[in-house]
Amino acid sequence: MDFSVDLGVLLLEGLTPGRTLALIDNDEAATRIAAQLMRELCRPLPLNASFSTTAQWADGLRRLRARFDGGTGPFPRALVETAEWFFRELLSSSEPPVLLHGDLHHRNILSAGRRPWLAIDPKGLAGEPAYEVGALLRNPDVRLSTDERVQRRRIDILHDELALDRDRMVGWGIAQAMLSAWWSYEDSEGGWKSACACAEVLMRLTK
Repeated sequence: MDFSVDLGVLLLEGLTPGRTLALIDNDEAATRIAAQLMRELCRPLPLNASFSTTAQWADGLRRLRARFDGGTGPFPRALVETAEWFFRELLSSSEPPVLLHGDLHHRNILSAGRRPWLAIDPKGLAGEPAYEVGALLRNPDVRLSTDERVQRRRIDILHDELALDRDRMVGWGIAQAMLSAWWSYEDSEGGWKSACACAEVLMRLTK
């Protein structure tokens, strides 16, 4: 077992060949693989758990407001307001929380030897199952995340595979896309505009 104290990492298992799900050309197949992992990874929340919650993550948008004196800065006001609304509505009506991966997207799903696909880099998050799809919807690249036809098909597949409510998946997808955009901006990373573009496309699925 290898590790690095300086980097704060511990190698638990080497994955061979270790290709990411982002390299799968067929998005429908990739979505079904991700859905299978979501189903397998979803676990009851341990008693006395201290995992972060979806409500705590949602507070990130409060920092956005504080940063811009109550405004939304470079972020489209309508998208920020919609994300805030979805967070309020979905959190207030959420199912009992379970333990989620928290960041289950294409580049955190790798091919392996002992099993076809394994998930890496779990955040450990307490929330309802429908929350888990958000990271998948805004990945693996802007070409797919901003294609309305692709997103409609993804929602249909996830509904069929996981029996999750379509409207809740879309709502979480919008809210998380804007939260992700803010996190990228907050950390001085690129990509926040593409997350906004994903939210705009998902908005069309609410009509």
